[in-house]
Amino acid sequence: LAVLFPEGAEGWGAEVQRRLSAAMGRVPFVTVAAPMLLRQIDARGPADLARALGPGFALDISGSGSGAACRMDGLLFDTATGNTIWSFETPRFDPEADLAEVLRDLVVRLEPQVVRATHAALSGKALPSDPRALTMQALGTLSLKGWNRVAFSEAEALLRQAVAVDEQLPFAWAALSLITALGQEVGLAEPEPARRAEAIGYADRAVDLDGMSPMILGFEGCALCDAGQPLRGKTLLERALELDAGNPQAMAALGTQLLREGEVDRGVPLLAEAIASSARDTKLAVWRSVLAMAYLGMERLDDALEEARLAVAADDQTHLPRVVLTLVLLMTGDTSKAVAAWQDALRVTPDLVPNEMAGLIGRRGVEALSALSAE
Repeated sequence: LAVLFPEGAEGWGAEVQRRLSAAMGRVPFVTVAAPMLLRQIDARGPADLARALGPGFALDISGSGSGAACRMDGLLFDTATGNTIWSFETPRFDPEADLAEVLRDLVVRLEPQVVRATHAALSGKALPSDPRALTMQALGTLSLKGWNRVAFSEAEALLRQAVAVDEQLPFAWAALSLITALGQEVGLAEPEPARRAEAIGYADRAVDLDGMSPMILGFEGCALCDAGQPLRGKTLLERALELDAGNPQAMAALGTQLLREGEVDRGVPLLAEAIASSARDTKLAVWRSVLAMAYLGMERLDDALEEARLAVAADDQTHLPRVVLTLVLLMTGDTSKAVAAWQDALRVTPDLVPNEMAGLIGRRGVEALSALSAE
């Protein structure tokens, strides 16, 4: 990915280029061209970029205005074809006061577009000999198809292919451990001791291969917490955030584990910050569901209802937020809407049973859903 901003166009252009490049460098397997390198390339069009950097994508940004009335607009395009993938335009802002917030909003919208474009470029191609492409395809499957049993099964199969081709690829092991562990917590896979042991083994393998990558540590920490090793998982998550304090995935996983342990005062703000700084893709359905359950436990029903509805809107193909919305609506006394939300959860996963969600909704949640199902 190349982030292009006309040199000298605006005094804050270099900062935009630097911050966006750093943020997009967190996306797995996305190589971001250094701004210094881009300044040395005489690129008059997409073909020049493709020759200099290889196939990929570029974000071409323009800035205008001055003082408190600046704005940016731009295009994400394929350097191989020149085709536009996505465009954006910011509201007017003051770079002195608002640039950080404007860039965060841009990053959370840009990342899903890069993942979508990468997934589309890989779809339909033979990938058995390219473990990185297989891993990217797996992550794109979850991001685009939603957190449901079919997508989890497809992603797991792709990741198993990836590690079979290259046993030295740490991120593939990391993603495989996360999917194996997390699926059992949210009703996407049958809880089995053997699968938990597998998830821990995959996590060990990833950390052995690369124990200094904040992305890998974030995935492993989350997997270990879900697989029943919370102390070790929290340690890895804290290390991930020491290496990269802006890692939303590690923030969300650590916030979730703190909530499990009853540390609401620490867990809620951390999870809320992770959501605010995360890509606007399907994983927000999971994170917002966890936050909604936390608000429900705090008897902040209005906040719980808002988060549950936002979680439902984030992914049309996962049962998780619909289950949470059902519980929130039951607590507010709106039984008819609760029944509709539960039926929508069953639309996604027809054979879902409440006990499969115990890791998230707890014993009381399971009892409430069981009673609703029996009516």
